[in-house]
Amino acid sequence: MITQKLVKEFFDYNPTTGALFRKERDLKWFPSKATWKMWNKRFANQELDRKNDKGYKRVFIEGVDYPLHRIIWLWMTGVFPENQIDHINQNKTDNKWENLREVKNSENFK
Repeated sequence: MITQKLVKEFFDYNPTTGALFRKERDLKWFPSKATWKMWNKRFANQELDRKNDKGYKRVFIEGVDYPLHRIIWLWMTGVFPENQIDHINQNKTDNKWENLREVKNSENFK
């Protein structure tokens, strides 16, 4: 299972704007120095904004595709959410901390 430590090593989050950015990665994550340099030049400090067909922002971490709002929840609380993470204003791309809440299926969209 993904951890808060890993998420904080890979990303910076701005709770006020809801933006999640890739951090520069350590050499230990790459098979070669050339790959490490290329990745950091291309991806470090980039905001994550890839969306799925339902309009939610997503991110691949170690080969697993996660909804960004769930990664943000882990980043902020240290706990991977057991339930759904609801966007209070129903804007699927608004990942400001004040706009996210953990809810059970029956509570979502209320």
